[in-house]
Amino acid sequence: MFFLNVLAFLVIAGFVLALLGSIFEAIVTLCAALITGLAAAIKAIAMIPVHVLAWLAQRFTWAHTLQQGIIRACRWTAKALAITAKWAAAIAAFVAVPVWLMWYGHFIMSTIVIFGGLILFIERKYRHVRRKA
Repeated sequence: MFFLNVLAFLVIAGFVLALLGSIFEAIVTLCAALITGLAAAIKAIAMIPVHVLAWLAQRFTWAHTLQQGIIRACRWTAKALAITAKWAAAIAAFVAVPVWLMWYGHFIMSTIVIFGGLILFIERKYRHVRRKA
């Protein structure tokens, strides 16, 4: 009976670890997607003043300088955000402990079920030996 209680506790602990890892992985994926989306939005916004300033640049010299400055600033910002999103996703995927616990949780659960099954098999097979003694 003790082994059954230990087995039940370990299986539940494995499920909890897998659940926490899945939740953390979903949050990290959502954050990386938001950062990537922000970079794409900045790129899209950068295109709007470019067309307006291109029209102004034909008439005024200051508009051309402003246009080039906006283009450079938006490109640098979008590149920085894209790099940040890639690094955030990489760090979350390979370093975050709950994600590792999620994958190892499945391994631990399957191992526990296999060993638990062996323990139950041995207990049932040798139950009569205990009763006779």
